[in-house]
Amino acid sequence: KGGSSSEPPAKKKKAAPAPESKMPLEHKVVVTTADVRMEDGLRWRKYGQKIVKGSPFPRSYYKCTTAGKTIQKHVEQCSVEPEMYTITYLAEESEANELFAKLNGAPGAEKVERFEPE
Repeated sequence: KGGSSSEPPAKKKKAAPAPESKMPLEHKVVVTTADVRMEDGLRWRKYGQKIVKGSPFPRSYYKCTTAGKTIQKHVEQCSVEPEMYTITYLAEESEANELFAKLNGAPGAEKVERFEPE
C-alpha cells in the first residue's frame, strides 16, 4: 500500500534506424504558387502531416506513386499570405532537373527555384 514497486522501470525501445535509400533525395525544387493543386504530371499519396513551429498551418507530406519515381513533396501554406503555398520537391538529380524544366513557367507557378545539395 503506497510503497514503490519492486519491478524495474520499463526500458524505452530504441527506434530502428531508417533504412538508407539507394539514392539520396538531396536535390530540391521549390515552387511558390497560389494553386495548391498545381498540375505537375505526377500521382501522389499523402503519408503525413506535421504542425510547423511559428505557423498556424500544417505541412503535408506526399510520396510519388508514379512508376519509377522516387520523389517526395512537402506542401506548406504561407502564414503571412494564406493564399500562397510553398511546394518543395525532394528528388534525385535527374528527376529534379526534369521537374524544374516542367514547372518553370508552368501556369500558376509564381516562382520556381532549384537547389543543389551542399
